[in-house]
Formats: sequence, C-alpha cells, structure tokens
Amino acid sequence: MKKVKKKVKLKFMPVLIMLVILVIFFFLFKYIISIKPSLIVIRGNNLLTDRQIIDEGDLRNFKYFLINNKNINKLKKNKIIKTVQIKRKFLFTIEVTIEEKKVILYEKTTSLYILEDNEKVKLNRNIEVPVLNNKIINTVEKNFISKFVSLNESVKYRISEIFYQPTEYDSTLFLMYMKDGNHVYVNISNLDKLNHYDKTVESIGYDKKGIFRFDALVYNNIQFKLFKTN
Repeated sequence: MKKVKKKVKLKFMPVLIMLVILVIFFFLFKYIISIKPSLIVIRGNNLLTDRQIIDEGDLRNFKYFLINNKNINKLKKNKIIKTVQIKRKFLFTIEVTIEEKKVILYEKTTSLYILEDNEKVKLNRNIEVPVLNNKIINTVEKNFISKFVSLNESVKYRISEIFYQPTEYDSTLFLMYMKDGNHVYVNISNLDKLNHYDKTVESIGYDKKGIFRFDALVYNNIQFKLFKTN
C-alpha cells in the first residue's frame, strides 16, 4: 500500500502577518510623533520678536502630537516672558500666546531696563519709561521697585527722571523730575501718595511750577514750594 502524504499547514503565516502589521504600525507611529507644525502663530509679544520666540523655544522642532513642556520651559528661561501657552490648531498649526513682564524703568548707569520683578534686561529698542539716573543700594532697590510697580500707569507716565537721594535721616528718599516741569521728593513709605499727584497739581494750579514734598506729609498735607525766579 502506498503511504498518503499529508499536507502540512503553514502555521507561521499568521505570525508573519502580525509582524508585518506591527512593523507598519511602528513606522506609522514614528511618523506621526515626528510631525512638526506647518504654521506657528505668535500672540501677545511686544518686546520680543516672533523670530526670537520661535528660536528660543525651538518651536520649529515642536512635536505636534506630543506633550511639549520642554519648549515652554525653554521660553520661560527668557527674563522678559512672564507666562507662555501653546495651543494646537487645525492643519498642524500651533498658537503661542506670550505674556511679557512690564518694563518700568531704564537704569542709566547700566544701560539696562528694569522689569516689574526687578530683573534687568537689555533691549534692542527704546522704551519710554522713567530714567533712573543713579544706582540704588540693594536693600532699598527691591522695596522701591515693588512699590513703584503698583503706582497708577498715568502717574508713572508723568515721571521723566528719578534720582536716588538718601539723607542721614532717610535712606529711602528719591527726587523725581516730572514731565510737567515740577520736582517731587518722595520716600518709599509715601510712594503710593503719588497716585494723588494729578489732583494735588490741580489744587495748586497747573501754571505754578515748583517742588512737592510727598516725603514730609503733615496731617496728609503735601508741602509745595515755588521755584525761585531771578
């Protein structure tokens, strides 16, 4: 009798197909996670250029489908940036929203701008802020900046120049030249009184120019002395 040969089924075929599918998924996954933005939209920046933000945040290499905290952390290293948010939009577009710190003073002795948190930075363009003409000692500077930041914007805009002028009796005394021609003496403890500057000038008369003493309040009355005329 002849022996009947049985056909052996190829059991390795399902395994091979599975391997092929896994390889396809691997390369597909690798491709998806490597997708970079086709368009980068920057919002909220004024001091920094779009190019600076894109370069410092390495945004051209932003991975569209991955969590990208490293890009945000890179941007936060810039002293000017207060907050940053990155949102994904349609068609591989990302929208980067920046909140910059406020520039409050220009320090003449260092040619640096002072930010709201007392950080100092160099800027490539001029910003219209009061000029600090001399150096403030470190123990006074921090308190002065924190108080100065809280002043009304309208008052800060009226200040042209600031001189640190400590005395034997008051190490926190400042002299401010105002844009309207008046001079103001004020110390840190009374700095918030400058918010009443407009009303004070109005009560004296806009045509009168002189020296205001906000540092020497007597029963909340501000002292005023006319400039001497020749």
